[in-house]
Amino acid sequence: MRFVCPRLNSLRHTHGAHYKLLVLRGRELVDELEETRPVCYFFPHEIRHYLEECGFRLLKLCPFMDLEGKPSEQTWNVMAVARAI
Repeated sequence: MRFVCPRLNSLRHTHGAHYKLLVLRGRELVDELEETRPVCYFFPHEIRHYLEECGFRLLKLCPFMDLEGKPSEQTWNVMAVARAI
């Protein structure tokens, strides 16, 4: 079984997913593991800024592999289409 508890730190722009894993053999608990996986996220204006700083112009920001979509707060992965200036 796997349980996940998200931990958002909006000041540091990080999200930590705390996982608790229970390894069962039938109804018997064989092992128990816990870990937290840190994830850094960027806001759209930050992505645009970093691209421009590196000589690119942002053409489109969309959900990963969905060129027609628009990112929302529920979008986990985004993809940026940019052109070298």
